Amino acid sequence: MAKRKLSKRLERQAAAYQKLNLRKLDASEWDDELHRCIVANQVLQISGSQNALVNDASVKAAFDAFALNPANPRHWKMLLHIFASEHFRTAPTKRKRGAGVKWTKQRQEMLARHHRQLEQWRTRNGKKWRSNFHAANVIRDLFPDQYSNISVGEMGRHIAEIRKKRAI
Repeated sequence: MAKRKLSKRLERQAAAYQKLNLRKLDASEWDDELHRCIVANQVLQISGSQNALVNDASVKAAFDAFALNPANPRHWKMLLHIFASEHFRTAPTKRKRGAGVKWTKQRQEMLARHHRQLEQWRTRNGKKWRSNFHAANVIRDLFPDQYSNISVGEMGRHIAEIRKKRAI
């Protein structure tokens, strides 16, 4: 309901401003920097007139409320952003439920690389893994920063997958 009222008020205000504009400018005329500066300088001013079509009292009140200076063009832009964000806010995208993805492709490749390095070292020294979980424990102890939030059981299952892929 309030959104519809605001929309109608904005339409009326836009129509009032269009009545004040004597002629419409082509898009190419706005490319002329001098012309654009002149028009912007005329428009970005708060007048004291009580014209029914253009009453700047509400704009002045908005500048005062946010302690902005109407002579500063950047403050006009700030005020426009404040207005737009409050009245035309888009709905935030819904986040998917549950935890984020732990096993990205990069993390799987990192685990495979670490496992391969340790496996090469162990075979050179004549040692064998007791189990995938033993390998996961050793890798987790050697690289605590990379695997701190992943359980040994989960790492062991991924190591089993890595070994199956190598056997094929």
